[in-house]
Amino acid sequence: MNENQASAVPETEAAKKKMDAGTIVKIVSAVVIVASLVVIFVYIFNNSITASEFNQIKNGMTYEEVCEIVGCEGELGVSSSYGSYSGEVYTFKGTLYHISGANAAITFSNGRVSAKAAVGLIF
Repeated sequence: MNENQASAVPETEAAKKKMDAGTIVKIVSAVVIVASLVVIFVYIFNNSITASEFNQIKNGMTYEEVCEIVGCEGELGVSSSYGSYSGEVYTFKGTLYHISGANAAITFSNGRVSAKAAVGLIF
């Protein structure tokens, strides 16, 4: 083996080690990106109403029962009362709320679901 061949071997091994380090950086970066996306999707789906959840809501349910189905509280939009009657409308943001405005409005009369409407809900 001549001098050039001997020096080529360590460079090749050093190059392999650098490539391995580069591969590790790529893998770690990919894992961080995937983990971030999972956190974002979990947050979105845990703090929004889906079409499936909306379909489970029935007239006569209480606000607490609705929140149990949806997994989060709604935002009180309108509240009124007159004598023994009370009415509230709560809005629950849909999964794609920030993109399309997807949401559900649930009307409660005397503490019970009396009407519901939705726009753009998925799943």
